Amino acid sequence: MKIIGIRKSDFPTKTGEMIKGYNVYVSDAIDPRHGQGQSAEHFYLSERKLSMMNGIDPFSLLGHEVKLYYNRYGKVDTVEVLD
Repeated sequence: MKIIGIRKSDFPTKTGEMIKGYNVYVSDAIDPRHGQGQSAEHFYLSERKLSMMNGIDPFSLLGHEVKLYYNRYGKVDTVEVLD
């Protein structure tokens, strides 16, 4: 997967607490058994989650190949930079 875009995205919870973070957009090759070309998707990384990943600057990930690891709830837990 390659990170192709990052957008700042903050929002309030139902209790009024502000969640600060980023929408991260990625592209990946479609398995030839299922189609052709590239697929695109996005996921959310909160500033809290980024601080747990050694405070990585999300914009430094732009253009890099990454591997995503998910938690048991299907949310991105860790981003491993491959290149």
